Amino acid sequence: MKKTLIISGIVLVTLLLLFFVYILFFGTPKSVDDIFTSFTSGGDAPIIDETPLSPIDNLPDEPNLLSFGDGPFHKLSSRPVAGMGFVGTTTLRYAELGTGYVYEIDIVNRTENLVSGTTFQRVRSAQFSPDAQSVIFELEGNREMQTLVGSFVKNNDGETILDPVLLPEGAHDADFTDNSTVSYLLTVREGTEVHQYQKTEEVDTLILTLPQQKLHAAWPIYVYTTPAAQLSGYIYDISNGSVQYVLPGSLGLTAHAYDEGVVITGTDNDGNMSSLAAQDGFGYDLPFTVFPEKCVSTQQATSTLVCAVDENTIEDITFPDDWYKGIESFQDMFYAITVEEGGGVSLFSPADYTRDFDVLSIKTNVSGNIYLFIDKYDNGLWMFETSFTR
Repeated sequence: MKKTLIISGIVLVTLLLLFFVYILFFGTPKSVDDIFTSFTSGGDAPIIDETPLSPIDNLPDEPNLLSFGDGPFHKLSSRPVAGMGFVGTTTLRYAELGTGYVYEIDIVNRTENLVSGTTFQRVRSAQFSPDAQSVIFELEGNREMQTLVGSFVKNNDGETILDPVLLPEGAHDADFTDNSTVSYLLTVREGTEVHQYQKTEEVDTLILTLPQQKLHAAWPIYVYTTPAAQLSGYIYDISNGSVQYVLPGSLGLTAHAYDEGVVITGTDNDGNMSSLAAQDGFGYDLPFTVFPEKCVSTQQATSTLVCAVDENTIEDITFPDDWYKGIESFQDMFYAITVEEGGGVSLFSPADYTRDFDVLSIKTNVSGNIYLFIDKYDNGLWMFETSFTR
């Protein structure tokens, strides 16, 4: 009996060794091209880990027809959305969260087409260029987030594909400052580097180095410290290669730029929370306390913002931590705010809100009459139109 057990053990060990030898020599791809596509990095930055991607099979030949319901709010996609942008005034593009598939919607004809069917693993956010012909993906890597800049180009078969370039490892807070320029931050031992990557020339330029680490950007000209309720935050203007305070610091300071300036929200030492718009060297108090990323310029001649506002909840939370962590949710309503006058006008009546919205981000077209937003409750893409003018 003992001899039988010994023989069985030897046979089992032999089989396991043979299995591992097979996996080592035959079970992996012979070429990285089997599963990976190598990317180059921006400018002289080092090439970093290759990003797995694969094409989607069986691209649809016919556009998907959309059905708009009653009321001012229309859900454009049930897919989770990473980001969106306009192609002109009535056409938009959006990227799917996770996969990075890019779709195009014609609002007038109510049709949807797949633009790019290449899968990029773990896409967490997407920023489109002003003309939506390029996109920035933030990818969840094995060690840290990675940033990819892609341009939509035609291949030899006439199909639209995404031509990708990876920015240096550790690049973050990247966004387009025009159709061909990407600004981003890079944390280094000395602090934070501000870079610009010229997409057409494929040139990466170091603009300046700031002594602080853990900075965020409100492009094109602002950077600010990481928002936290118990820490004093500061925002700086870095235009012309110099660094200047925009205003005195405040607890939990967070910011988001618009066409004419930047929206800033924070709490003073007495616990009073407020939001203001800083532009042309002046600060204008807003009539509501807002999360800055819930505001967008209306693109009109005068400085007017459309903001998603929860009038009751924001001052009752640990700002901004509870919302960023997902502990608290809002019931947002949309207001038009005239910056210099400090007035706010509701765009819709309470009866128009047949469901709750908690807005993650908001965009508008060049005419300022169509607005897109991502709802935090389901990551879906929504739209509304307004005839508000000022």
